[in-house]
Amino acid sequence: MEFNGRRVFALTYCLVGILLFAGFIIDRTLVGYIKIDMAVPSVLIAALVVSSMFFYEWYGFIAGLVCGMALDGVVAFAGFMNTFLLMAICFCAGLVAHYVFNRNFKACMVLTFLACTVYYFVRWMCLVAFSGEIFKWQYLAQVSFPCVLYTTAAAIPTYFLFKRISGSNKGAVNGR
Repeated sequence: MEFNGRRVFALTYCLVGILLFAGFIIDRTLVGYIKIDMAVPSVLIAALVVSSMFFYEWYGFIAGLVCGMALDGVVAFAGFMNTFLLMAICFCAGLVAHYVFNRNFKACMVLTFLACTVYYFVRWMCLVAFSGEIFKWQYLAQVSFPCVLYTTAAAIPTYFLFKRISGSNKGAVNGR
């Protein structure tokens, strides 16, 4: 059976969606077992940023919106913070990857580090900074920053996975 460009395009995006769903499941179930002290990586954020890097801004916008809504659905304390934050981060990651960076490994690590820094800082601002907790700055240094580093490290296997998917279907990824 011969595949035309649109079918390969659709299959590529379905495969990426399935991988993001798997990242969501891993992020919500298994990641808690591999934490270091209080730092827990977010496989979902790493996968979203890397997929936005390879599939550009509108894909990142939609994937960030859907995954953010799913994350807000299972996390009771966040309101709609994850929806808007992941949508904006993924859209910006796609824009930066499309117009500023190329899609090499170093660019991916820098982009993931910056996106995670923004995510965890805004999360800290919304959930900790204006709360009644005494150790606000300590939380930022002992939880948020290690989470940024750990999530950036989690982007390494994700980068090679999405590079393989996008590299094998170059025409399909660009919509041609």
